[in-house]
Amino acid sequence: GSTYYNGDANSAAPGDTLTYTILVVNSGSGVATTVVVSDTWGASNLNDVTYVAESMTIDGVGVDDAANSDGGTKTGSSVLFEFASISAANAGDTDQRILTFKVTID
Repeated sequence: GSTYYNGDANSAAPGDTLTYTILVVNSGSGVATTVVVSDTWGASNLNDVTYVAESMTIDGVGVDDAANSDGGTKTGSSVLFEFASISAANAGDTDQRILTFKVTID
């Protein structure tokens, strides 16, 4: 995977809110089924952050933290996004999902 930073990491300070964005793309020739994307804080550089409750979005639409059919779940120190499928690329197009969640620097 790739990591992209927008802004100056050296200027972030306790109390600042950061938005993590994950772009999921199926650029293959077949349908991706049972797609699961997760991100965990408390590992590596995410040790000193607190998740912002109810901050997950899928394609700009808010999803709640509970495990239900909206595709997003917050559990412990992880967020989990699930999709039944993501379509294959067709004539240069790709089916994609833009996932976001927020954390506050402790």
